[in-house]
Amino acid sequence: MGMTDTICRRCGSDFNVISNCKFCDQPLKFGCQSCGNIAETFWSNMMSPYRMTETYVKMVSRLAENTITATKLSNNMFIANMEALKTLMQQAKDHVKEISRLTVSNAKTFEQIVAGEYVKSSD
Repeated sequence: MGMTDTICRRCGSDFNVISNCKFCDQPLKFGCQSCGNIAETFWSNMMSPYRMTETYVKMVSRLAENTITATKLSNNMFIANMEALKTLMQQAKDHVKEISRLTVSNAKTFEQIVAGEYVKSSD
């Protein structure tokens, strides 16, 4: 509610000042005599100890939630990467075994060719 907004939105009557700031003497609360509607200025709402405490608690709560969520996310990414690395290492192990088997087979074949004993199989 601004300084020039002194008309009740409910009934259209004029507002009366109910309370002023103790430090600067600016109006904080307005009341309508016709309908009983009470309005506070934005500044008085924001600066109340209750609102400041509530805002602080919400900020700390959100920060804690964000920290927990970020930790869970990074842990999940780490676990997923470890599982992918495990799979990759298993595949590499299998490939090395296959290459080793082929190398041994080729070495035997080469040895047979050099010794003149190699006979090409039909399968």
